[in-house]
Amino acid sequence: MEKTPCSCAPAEGRSFGMWEGKVKDFIPLADTYEIANRLAERYTQEEHEPPSRSLYRSWDKSLKVMADVLRGSGLDENDIILEYHLPGVSERPDVILTGRSQKTKKWTIVAIELKQ
Repeated sequence: MEKTPCSCAPAEGRSFGMWEGKVKDFIPLADTYEIANRLAERYTQEEHEPPSRSLYRSWDKSLKVMADVLRGSGLDENDIILEYHLPGVSERPDVILTGRSQKTKKWTIVAIELKQ
């Protein structure tokens, strides 16, 4: 049986991130306001209030830059998780990228904290 990068799993119907998908799906959403809108919807569901305007702007600007970095990187099929919920703490890494190394075929996980 193949091992996955994390043996823990969120409860049924929940996810660890505020948005999850493939890099190829993330890029076009980040090019518009759509990814920031989706994060704002999820944030409002979880926190029972909308995100501040500065948080929304931060998502929009920094994730557009992240999309620019990923565009043409060859990572289209890799998974990306935004605002990853670390179990037991309130901090959330902005971006988690996961996938297999093209050379070794081993799982690779990269956590990215975006700064303005």
